[in-house]
Amino acid sequence: MYQQKSTPTEEEKVNARKLVIEKVPFTGTTISKITTTMDVASMVNSLFKDIFFDYEGSVLSPNPHNGMMDLSLFFRDKGENRDNSRFKNIVDNTSISREAKPFDRIRSLNIRNSNKIYTVTDETKKILTPYMNTNYRKPNVNWNQVVTEEIEPTYTGRHQVFVRVSGLSINSILKDVYGDTSESGSRIDYEIRLLRPLSMVEGHGNFLINITQLDVKDVENLYRKIGMIPIHGSIQMVKA
Repeated sequence: MYQQKSTPTEEEKVNARKLVIEKVPFTGTTISKITTTMDVASMVNSLFKDIFFDYEGSVLSPNPHNGMMDLSLFFRDKGENRDNSRFKNIVDNTSISREAKPFDRIRSLNIRNSNKIYTVTDETKKILTPYMNTNYRKPNVNWNQVVTEEIEPTYTGRHQVFVRVSGLSINSILKDVYGDTSESGSRIDYEIRLLRPLSMVEGHGNFLINITQLDVKDVENLYRKIGMIPIHGSIQMVKA
């Protein structure tokens, strides 16, 4: 029996012309995460409080001169260290042991003459040196420059002295936390971009930031495609 075909509707005509596309994964050149400077500082605290007995806190803030994020650590004298699992970070310069070696006595006197009450220990310098910004490590860290003291009054009328170590690189710490190599073995770097200020908490600003994880090899391949040459050092060349 003959059956007449129905005339397709306009919707059926459109659907017949649609492409059937197989879904493919979207692979990005970078991975980014939006967070706050206070959250990052809390992460930094969780790392260093298990290392230093007299660790007090940290602050991550934008530098108004170069747009970079500055990281500083704070320490406070908490007396004798009875915790063998952690280092005592700061030493009181006002007392010089009679048993101290002549060189140590002279160095302590020089520090005392700089009007600083405390100095950081050699063990602390060894631990923190890899995390210092590269411009502070050429050729060696000038600890007199990066170690300062800040005085905070208390409700009792007395003053607390906090030792501040500035000039640390948050990027170096992020590499330790999140990794510095990809699954393929290529180098990973991090970039922090300030988005906007949020609020003032306890006298310190809290900022919204974007942390981007960069696969250096992928970025360099992108540079080649668009005609830019990745520069390594002062010599303009494409790295093999």
